[in-house]
Amino acid sequence: MKIIDVDAYVLPTLGRISGGLNYTAYVDLEVDKHIMKYGGVEHKVRIHCYSPERLSRGELERIARAFDNAFSRYFADVEKNRRIYRYWRLMGIIAYSIATFMAVSSYLFLPRPYNIYAVCVDIFFFHILIFGHCFRPLYRWLLDGSIERGVHRAIKRLRGCEVVEGEDRGKLRLVEMMRERFSEIDGGEINLYGRLRDYARNLGFQAAVRFYDWLIRELREEESFYTKYNPASLWRRIKLYYLGFKIEVPRITAPMRNMDVKA
Repeated sequence: MKIIDVDAYVLPTLGRISGGLNYTAYVDLEVDKHIMKYGGVEHKVRIHCYSPERLSRGELERIARAFDNAFSRYFADVEKNRRIYRYWRLMGIIAYSIATFMAVSSYLFLPRPYNIYAVCVDIFFFHILIFGHCFRPLYRWLLDGSIERGVHRAIKRLRGCEVVEGEDRGKLRLVEMMRERFSEIDGGEINLYGRLRDYARNLGFQAAVRFYDWLIRELREEESFYTKYNPASLWRRIKLYYLGFKIEVPRITAPMRNMDVKA
């Protein structure tokens, strides 16, 4: 059985992600890449957690539970999305078949040259639009099915998750420096996370850079009708129409207690 070593870091946040507390444990692991790499191998995950303060047993178990929940949530979201597109796939095929029948009928039964014009209208105005209703469900159904099988295979071959305290002094010093920096700055969420991200980038702390990038993106692109279902960008509208809704890969986070620098 293969042992996979992963790092986790307890980093300062403003409460939205951490459920009202000021610190969040972030597991530096991308779920989709982990599934692709280790989905077919029996393995156990050992998470080395680096925190400014010593964590209790319950907090370590909370991180392990967040790891397990991320895989289960990803599997459930993909399965639900695939089930929705399963019915859209059938309706898209029916609509595309009707449009094809109309084009063939126009070509056979209308007099020349009007039959050619009618076929062109059918192709360029109806087929291109209806193709999205046919292609999108089929594409998402096949892609999400592949993801669903990969997640299921990874869950079956995962032999547990163990969380231990990290012993690398350099990484411990990085999280302590992030805590000290957090106690010195103030501002709104996006501004504060941006400053923490820049500070982490200067330190070469790439895991913290990824974490704060994700937080900023979540704040700027919160799910709403106007950002997800009706985006302003024409390119995003085209991708949404032909490729459908992509399931977001979950990030593994767990709320921690307040660890601010004592006065």
